[in-house]
Amino acid sequence: MRDLKTRIRRKHPLARTQAAINRAVSHAQDTIREVIRDLDGSLRPESSPFVELPGPNARGNYPAAETVQAILANQIIEARLKAGLSQSELAKRAGVRLDSVIGLESAKHVPSERTIKKIDRALTAAGV
Repeated sequence: MRDLKTRIRRKHPLARTQAAINRAVSHAQDTIREVIRDLDGSLRPESSPFVELPGPNARGNYPAAETVQAILANQIIEARLKAGLSQSELAKRAGVRLDSVIGLESAKHVPSERTIKKIDRALTAAGV
């Protein structure tokens, strides 16, 4: 009976989807860690502006919403640093409040699509 339940769980579409999400999150975490390591010595891990990705829960699943927020935050931070902009400069160029940029970069704020587009346009205009 236990083998049957295991086979059913493995074949269930949600089980495959969760496994794919876990692999994608694990890959994203590895990529972000590589980016942090590859940055020049001016950013040490203890002073790193990057957001730590959440770990898996007791069942080994990663919290999807929090992970996506952290990945988005890290992408914005990386692009802003490459452009050589401060948070306030980015906010000004994007036409958003400084609180919005700070909240996004700390992964504590869920951005609207409009805000993301504004920030993307500002970073693109800055050459990133």
